[in-house]
Amino acid sequence: MPSGGGGQPKDSAPDKNEWSNWTTSDRAQVGASLSRADPEVVETAFRRIAANFPAASWLPDVHGVADDPWNTARASLPFDPPLDEDVADYVAASVPVHLADAWTYFGQAMHAVASGAVDVAQHLLYYSELRAMNALLFRHGVLLMGERNFVLTSSGVEKIPFPKGAGRIERNSHQGIWVLFTEWASSPRGAGFCGDVVNFAGQTLGTWATERPKPVELTGAMGALLKEWGVDIQRFSSDRAVRNNSSYTPTRLRPSPTTVSPAYVSDLLDQVWRLVAPTDGVAFQQLDPFIARIAFDSFTQAEHDDAAAAEDAAAVSDPSATLPAEQSEADGDGDGDGDGDGDGDGDGDETRITGSYVPSDQTPTEFWVERVLGRSPGQFVTEFIDDQTAHPTPTVIEDASLNLAGTSAGRIFNGMVGRALILLRFATGATRDLIAAAGYSTSDVDFWIRDMLQLHGIRIPDSQDYRDLWFDIEDAVADLEDMRSESDADDANLSVLIDERAKQVQILAGFERVPAWAAAPVADDDEERVA
Repeated sequence: MPSGGGGQPKDSAPDKNEWSNWTTSDRAQVGASLSRADPEVVETAFRRIAANFPAASWLPDVHGVADDPWNTARASLPFDPPLDEDVADYVAASVPVHLADAWTYFGQAMHAVASGAVDVAQHLLYYSELRAMNALLFRHGVLLMGERNFVLTSSGVEKIPFPKGAGRIERNSHQGIWVLFTEWASSPRGAGFCGDVVNFAGQTLGTWATERPKPVELTGAMGALLKEWGVDIQRFSSDRAVRNNSSYTPTRLRPSPTTVSPAYVSDLLDQVWRLVAPTDGVAFQQLDPFIARIAFDSFTQAEHDDAAAAEDAAAVSDPSATLPAEQSEADGDGDGDGDGDGDGDGDGDETRITGSYVPSDQTPTEFWVERVLGRSPGQFVTEFIDDQTAHPTPTVIEDASLNLAGTSAGRIFNGMVGRALILLRFATGATRDLIAAAGYSTSDVDFWIRDMLQLHGIRIPDSQDYRDLWFDIEDAVADLEDMRSESDADDANLSVLIDERAKQVQILAGFERVPAWAAAPVADDDEERVA
C-alpha cells in the first residue's frame, strides 16, 4: 500500500473554522440565497452560447467576463444588463470545462501514484474534487469568481450574503466552495438532483428512497452522504497546515521503503476503470449500484439511530417503560429488537426495514424490490442489496465512506480516490444534465470532445460514439493484469511497471475518455443511457 513520507495521507477531522460559529440565522441567509439559484438560467445561457459551437468555441473571442473573471467580479457589481448575461454564459460554458479539468487532475493523480509519488497524487486528487464541486455548483447556478460568490436567479445575478466576519471564507475559494457545497448538498434541490443522477436496476436512487416500505426523505440523507464524500475538500480547505504540508513540505527527509508496488497500481487502475466503464453502452452502470447500496445502508443506519434515540428518550422520561407487546410480535421472532433474527441484538440484515407492513412470505428487501421493479424482477437485485459478501464493494468505494483514521496509508489513499470518483460521477451527471436539458447532444459539443482528446494524446475514434475508446482501456488493463500475475506481489520496484508497461500506464491515465463517452447524450441512440 502507498506510503508518502512527509505528505503521507491522513484521515483526520479538520480543525474548527469560522463557519462552525455561524448562527442558524447566518446559515439560513446563505441557504435562502442558494435556493434562489435557478438552473434554468444556466440552460438558457447554454442555448445562447451554442451560437459559438460552429466556430469550435464555447465563448466568442471577446467576452465581458471570461477574459478576466476575477477582476470582473471584483469591479463590476452590480452585474447590470448585458453583463448579467455574460456572467450566465461564462457559467454555462464553465460546467463542461470544469468537468474535463476534474477528470484530467484525476488521471494525473493515477499517473503520479504509478510513479510512486503518492504525495503528488493526493494533491492532484484534491484539485480533481475541487473542480468536480465547481461543475456541480455552476450547473445549478451557484458560482465562485475569485473573491466573490454569486447565484444566478431568474431576475439576475445576486451576491451571496455571507455573514459579517466571514471575509476570509468569501475571499478563499478553497473554503468558500466547501461552505456553498455543503449548503447546496443539504437543500432539497441538491439532494433531489443527486438522487436522480444515480441509477440502480433501471430506477433512480430517489425512486428507491420514496418507494421504500418506510420512505426516506432524501434531503437529510443525501446531504449527509455528500458531505462525507466531500470531506477531503473540508479537510484541505479549513486546515491550511494540511495544504501547506502537501504543497511545500519535503516528502523524503527520512527515506523509508515504499509499499507502492506494481501489483497495487494494477489493482487500483483495474478497479477504477471497471467502475467507470460504459458497460452495455451505459456509463457508470458498474459504479452506481455501489453508490446506491451505500445510500441504502445509510438509510437503515439512520433509521436504527432514530429508533435508539427515541427509546433512550422514552427511558429517560419513564424509566419503568417497556417495549409494547406489538413490537415484540412485529418482527416475527418475539425478541422485540426489530431485526427478525431472534437474538435480541438488533443487527439483522444491513438493509432491514422496520416500521411498515411487509407480507409474511417476503423479506423486507424482496417486498421493496417488488415495489420498485414490479413482480418477478429476479433474485439478483435482492441478493445484491442484502449479500455484500457475495457481491463485495470495490475497496476504493468501500473506503470512501469509512473513517480510516489510524489505518494504513494505502487505505486512506484508496478512500480519497473513491471520494474523488464519486464526486466526479455526480459532476459528470450534472454536465450531461445541462447539455441534455438545453437540447443538445454529443454531435453539438463534438468540437470540445475532440479538442480534449487531442490535447491529451488520446486517439479520436472514426465515429462520434466515444464508447469505442473503452477498447483501448480494456486491452491496457489486461496487459497490466498479465504483468501482475507474472511478478512478485510484494515487489515494490516500480521500474518493472515503467520498463515493461509504460504505454499501458500512459493510456490508463487518460481519464478524459470518461467525459468523452459520458458527459453528453448521443443523439438518436435509444440504447444509450446515463444520468
